[in-house]
Amino acid sequence: SAEMLSIAAAVVGDPIHAVRFFYDAGRAFEDAGDTARAIEAYEAAAMHDVRYGDLFDRARRLLEAAGDEARLAGLVARRVDAGADTRTLVELHEAQAELALSLGERARAIEALKAALALEPQRLEALRRLARVSIDSEDWRGAAEALIRIARLRQDRDELRWVFFTLGDIYDRYLPDPKRADAAWRRVLKLVPDDLETLDRLAALHEREHAFGEAIPLVRELHDKEIDPDDKARHLLRLARAHENAGDARSAEQVLDHARKDAPTDLVILRAMADLYERQGAPAARAMHLGRAAGDFRRLLDDDPISDVGWAGLVEVLDWKQRPDAARACASVAVALGVRDVALGRRLDAAGGIPGAGAAVADADLRDAVAPKMLARTVFEVFRLAGEAFDKAFPFDTRAWRAEKLPTRGNPLRDEALEIARLFGIQDVQLLVTSAAPRLCVPVGDRPATLLLGNELAASTTPAERAFLFARALAVCHAGLSVAMRSQPEQLSLLVAGLLKGIDPLYAPADLEARALEDAAKRIGKAIPRKNRDPLGPLAIEMAGAPGFDARRLAVHAAELGDRLALLALGTIPAALGGLLVLAGAKPPDEPSARAAAFRKVPEAWGLVRFAISDAHFDARQRAGADRR
Repeated sequence: SAEMLSIAAAVVGDPIHAVRFFYDAGRAFEDAGDTARAIEAYEAAAMHDVRYGDLFDRARRLLEAAGDEARLAGLVARRVDAGADTRTLVELHEAQAELALSLGERARAIEALKAALALEPQRLEALRRLARVSIDSEDWRGAAEALIRIARLRQDRDELRWVFFTLGDIYDRYLPDPKRADAAWRRVLKLVPDDLETLDRLAALHEREHAFGEAIPLVRELHDKEIDPDDKARHLLRLARAHENAGDARSAEQVLDHARKDAPTDLVILRAMADLYERQGAPAARAMHLGRAAGDFRRLLDDDPISDVGWAGLVEVLDWKQRPDAARACASVAVALGVRDVALGRRLDAAGGIPGAGAAVADADLRDAVAPKMLARTVFEVFRLAGEAFDKAFPFDTRAWRAEKLPTRGNPLRDEALEIARLFGIQDVQLLVTSAAPRLCVPVGDRPATLLLGNELAASTTPAERAFLFARALAVCHAGLSVAMRSQPEQLSLLVAGLLKGIDPLYAPADLEARALEDAAKRIGKAIPRKNRDPLGPLAIEMAGAPGFDARRLAVHAAELGDRLALLALGTIPAALGGLLVLAGAKPPDEPSARAAAFRKVPEAWGLVRFAISDAHFDARQRAGADRR
């Protein structure tokens, strides 16, 4: 039947009969299950009269089911051309637009939507679609017109927010018109006062336009309303820059200082403040700021010695200060504590060390610069003038220590010690070995330089660690403080008191036994060379009267001086800390947190860590020329 109807439709000359025959053929094919032939028949009927019966609806349904959008678009276009009531035409134009979008024909879709809106100007869905298609097509003027029409029709807050924000974006980026962009975004803020995205864009607009008076309150509001810490910090930086660009550097500084107080180790904020001072031509303020920042990082590291942030930050700040040698010194300390950071490691030698100052450490001025506060120059002068008398009055007791002298030739330990001794201008070294303290390396005499070693020292240390321990001891010898370092605190107190008693017969400290003091004064007085007595008196009185002077603490400070000078001479921070841990009877663990904890348990080692990252160490290296090696 369908075949016969198709033939009849093709040969009949009357269009009215042709459309009826094609329509009936389509229905017959459809009933027979031949969808493709049914579509062909319906399309042929539509060529004569697309409005015939339910022809359009049947053909449309089959084409939609087949997913043949191109043929469906042709059918809809034919139906539009045939005319209809306004409502139907609007719907057909919208269908045209939908099909055009599916086929990637945005221009045709825009044309169809405009046709629909020409018939029904307040058709919201068509306006929304037109706005979106225009945006996708980068037809910014058409999109703006559609959005404005939507704004006139709608009262919904969320939709109006989208409309005005998008308008602001168009006038900001694509149709540059700052006034219109500002007006659009301010409409958004009236609708949604806490809209952070809009505040951000509006502030950025005024920043680009150099309208900093407008930008400043916006950025401040943005900061106050932001809850994300990172974004709050970013807005503070923007606020500072806006104040600076407005010519108010003082306010910019105050904003950055407030941010720094909240986050004292935030490198972005610290850098922003340093750059502000540099742009303002304020080198003194910049130096003070960077010094304070370095101090904050040091405090962080004192609390958390293996903080990657702390070490990276301290090194970075020192680079900003143009002190690359100080930065590598800190990197060496970090590696010594077990911090694994490739960037820090690149600054160091294979052992994690840095070049030392070598023989420059023999300079007395350098010694005074790094000496602990209690070791003023008067202390060195007193021990230089009275050292021989101290040794004679209270000689080192080799028997008590079961000390035996090592051979002067062919002994590798002595050769190692001699090599280090030459850095201090010392030509000869005597080594005494004891089993009473197996891991020991302490100076016991200055004339000649004499060191007391534990018999297990060599087996317990690496060559680099021994070099540091020898340098530590020989630095004390060179400073003339061996007697202070080898004596017990009570004996040292008696020794200094005996010297003062010889100078002032009325001197009688309450904590010392009178007879022992008299004996010490006589023994020391007899041994002092006549030529030294006159200059020694005033110096000894000045030394004892100095604020904070405590003879019982001299050994501790002498060891601290030795540590600092040895570190300066060799630059081997990992070996230095390892050597001090050996002296304390421990071994450095491999795990970073355990390693740092182990060093922290040894006050002398932790004191050296603090010195190694201090300005005193950096300045001493610079003074000695180690920074140029």
